[in-house]
Amino acid sequence: MVKLEDVSKRYGDAIALYPTNLSVESAKTTVLIGPSGCGKSTLLRLVIRLIEPDSGSIKFDGKPVTPDNINQRVSLMRALMLSPELLLLDEPLGALDPLVRASLQKDLKEIFTRLGQTVLFVTHDLAEAIYFADAIVLMNEGLIAQKGTITDLRERPADRFVSEFINAQRGIASV
Repeated sequence: MVKLEDVSKRYGDAIALYPTNLSVESAKTTVLIGPSGCGKSTLLRLVIRLIEPDSGSIKFDGKPVTPDNINQRVSLMRALMLSPELLLLDEPLGALDPLVRASLQKDLKEIFTRLGQTVLFVTHDLAEAIYFADAIVLMNEGLIAQKGTITDLRERPADRFVSEFINAQRGIASV
């Protein structure tokens, strides 16, 4: 449904997102996770074109969306904001108390499944990522460190950061 090809973003001299390739599958929940400042929210803002990429392309249903083509941009915004097929969530449950949060997590997951929604979900909470994700995209310093299931990340970490991030939350990662 959504495909990023070599998409990057800088804020002044700071690199927020290195050239990134990512496909978000239709009717699946993809969760972006990683430490604060790693590029999760920047990536989400790029997808909905709240900010423009410095390089690369973003495609929605195979059609490129460029800043020069306002009709495509308006179409993308309509699709992203109104279509029940794609839902973009940036830390939607972060400030809730644990009981309310657990209840809303259950409700949201049921809605996602029932409606067959494609979801791109940002969180820093590994337990929440595990609960929702069909695929986990672990980010670090503006790069995708690894994409896969929690089993992939735990049993076949791509690098030391992935291993340390997962092991730092060892009790959660064993779910």
